[in-house]
Amino acid sequence: MSQLDLANITVPERWEGLLANCCPLHIRYQPGEMIYQSGSYVAGLQMIASGAVSERIATRWGGGPTQVSGAGDLLGLEVLIGNPESYSRTRCRAITAVELVFVAREHIDHMLKEDGNLVRALLEYAAARLIRDQDALRCAGNAERTLLHLLMRLAQTCGQPVASGDIALPKEISSRQLTSMVSISGRQLRNTLERVPSLRISEGCFTFNLDQLSNIVEGCAVS
Repeated sequence: MSQLDLANITVPERWEGLLANCCPLHIRYQPGEMIYQSGSYVAGLQMIASGAVSERIATRWGGGPTQVSGAGDLLGLEVLIGNPESYSRTRCRAITAVELVFVAREHIDHMLKEDGNLVRALLEYAAARLIRDQDALRCAGNAERTLLHLLMRLAQTCGQPVASGDIALPKEISSRQLTSMVSISGRQLRNTLERVPSLRISEGCFTFNLDQLSNIVEGCAVS
């Protein structure tokens, strides 16, 4: 963990005021590294500067759906509840190499009292996250739909365009990791991936046409 030089990262405009006035710290995680466990103390907000992070919601029955967050997203929203003893409701792990910007709870509390624009930005962000999470929860009872939705989020957060016009996921995202994130068998994974005609493995990376996948996901939602 080190003091952050804002000149070295890209900061979404709505978070510029927060980071410029709160003595943020810079934290790096390697692929697969645990960022925090469910039930751990929430010491502050963390903005993802780069990379992709998996968040698994804890439920009374065990692990819930896996959400994927990327650059510009916030972790540790429980700090906004106002309870000084807020604990995380999710387990958070780095999917790829990740850079986070950490702002301590006391700085957040002060800024919420002083900056109305920040309050509005956080409310808008929290509402957008709620809608996104609800969309993911609608898929939770259907493993195929959950996997396709997950591929969409991975493409949006850490996918890279390739020469064919398709999107390639990072090499860290393997078949084994996908089965773990969705809690399905290897056979279910293969059967679902066969529904995406453009999907292939190129140079060790899952590669597919994003528009085609989007149409398939929308078709699943309708059915």
